[in-house]
This record gives sequence, structure tokens and C-alpha cells, in this order.
Amino acid sequence: MSTESKERIKVLIENAQYVCLFIILVGMFMGTMYAFGASILVSIPLSFGLIFLLHFILNVLITLRKERRPSAASFNLGSGIWWGFYMVISLPISFYTMHMLNVEVVELGNARKIGKEKFEFIEIWKTQIASSVDKGFNNKVTATYTDFLAFKSNILSEDQVAQRNGLTASRVKNIHGETRYKIRENIVQAFAAKKDTLVSSISRCFTAYPTNALERLGKHNFKQQQVLDTLGVTLQNMGNLKKLQLQVEGVNFNVPSDLELQNQLDKVSLINRPWELFKKRPFSGFFFMVIVNLVILLPVLLSKRRKAPPSSDKINTVTTY
Repeated sequence: MSTESKERIKVLIENAQYVCLFIILVGMFMGTMYAFGASILVSIPLSFGLIFLLHFILNVLITLRKERRPSAASFNLGSGIWWGFYMVISLPISFYTMHMLNVEVVELGNARKIGKEKFEFIEIWKTQIASSVDKGFNNKVTATYTDFLAFKSNILSEDQVAQRNGLTASRVKNIHGETRYKIRENIVQAFAAKKDTLVSSISRCFTAYPTNALERLGKHNFKQQQVLDTLGVTLQNMGNLKKLQLQVEGVNFNVPSDLELQNQLDKVSLINRPWELFKKRPFSGFFFMVIVNLVILLPVLLSKRRKAPPSSDKINTVTTY
């Protein structure tokens, strides 16, 4: 083989090695970002550290492929030992790269679907409860206005109006206004503190509720699980809504049942659970792992085995292509 052809093969193998390592580095980085909740402090050192070790081991395996016996280039260790090192290093690399593929192909869409269902469930109940509270207080204002007119006509006493509508007798006495509209406005003010307290208590059940959840779920920033966790906290807090149903007499609103809340909480994504996702789809997982390892070993497989001359007892200690 001519020198020019050898140089081309050398460049081809080197380029293939770097391209394959870059592909695996990207895959492992994305896989660890999904698995560890978008933690750069974990993903960067883990990914780059293991890829650096893998690069070193691949170079040794390429060297051994060109030698008959271990040499100084491989620390005088046999190929079996270095293949053992490869298995140890490649296992987490291929595992997290496989997780990236599983997430990108299937689980990412599933996580977005689950997030959308949780979001819409919360949105519906939040809107429904707010509407019911407004309606309840409007009804109380109307009932109080009717009773106030009866009080003015000496049909009901202050105490009776107060007891029927949850106000104090002094507050009923202080209801005033020159027109029907002004009187109603004054009654609205009489219930303002109670309404604000109830609305505030209800709002605390939705404090963790991200109104931009769908937008955040749609981004490709590895934070889908964080959004799902936030929605999960909101669903758990919604369990406290039943305690508020009797806070203001006459203001009734429906709340989701424990079963409905649990059904939503049971919808979980495996985007940050690589082992669970692997067990759920073992066949695709094994297929991805085989593909990943073929990509990793491509530089080794492309390198040409070279035997020393039969008459020579020397060991080739220099890696050539």
C-alpha cells in the first residue's frame, strides 16, 4: 500500500474516532441532563470525564489491534484487561446515551402529554372555583339587599338580617346609599374582607401553579420534569380546597375528589428515571445500546489489524495506521 493511501486511512480513522466520540458525548450529555433534572454540575463533569477515559481506552484498543503482544503503549497489559476497562466505561456511557434516545423518540412526547393533561385539569378547576366564589358572593349580596329592604320596612330586625347573612348587627345598621346601586355597592364592601380572605386561601392552593406550563413543556431545555413536579405540587395542594368549602356560609363551590386528584398524580413520566424507562421498553433499549456501542467501536473496527513479520521476534511498540 502506498504512503498516500496509508495517510488517507489514518486520517479516516482519526476523523471517524472524533466524530463518533462527539456524537456519544452529545448523547450522553443530553441523557444525563434528562436523568439528573437538567443539572449541568452533574452532566458536564460526568459526560466529559467518561468520554475522556473512553477516548484513551479506544486508542489503546486500536494500538493493541496492530500489535501481536502488549507493549509499553498499553502499559504491558493484555487486550482482555483493556476490553474489560472498555466494558466498565462504556456501560454508563451507552446507558445514558440510550436514555437520551428513549426520551427523544418516545418519552418526551409522553411527558408533554401528561403535563398538558395536568395543566388543563388544574386550569378547569381553578376557573370553575373562582366563578363559583364570585357567584356565591353575588348571591349573598342580593340576599342581603333583599333582607335590608325588609329591615327598612320593619319586617326584619338588624339581628335577623345579620344572622341570616353572616354580618354583624352594627354593620347591617351602617349599610347606606342614596340609590339601589349605592346600597348594593355598600353591601359588596361589607363582604369584601370575607371574600378577600377566601380568595387568598384558595389562591394559596394554586401558588405553585405555573401559568406558562405548556410553553415550558414545549421547550427543548431538559426541564420538562421540573414542570411536571410543579404541577404535581399544585395537585397535592388542591387537596386542601375541601377545607375551604365551609369557610363562608352560603358560598359553596365544588372541588375535585380525592380520586380525581390521585388519578392525575398517578400520571408520571419516566423522563428522569432511566432504569424504569429501560425496563418499560427493554427491546428498544437493548437495540439502542447495540447501536451506541457500534458507533463507539467504529474507530476500532475501522483500524486495520497488522501482524508482525513471522521471522521477527520484535514487538511493534508504535501505533501506525
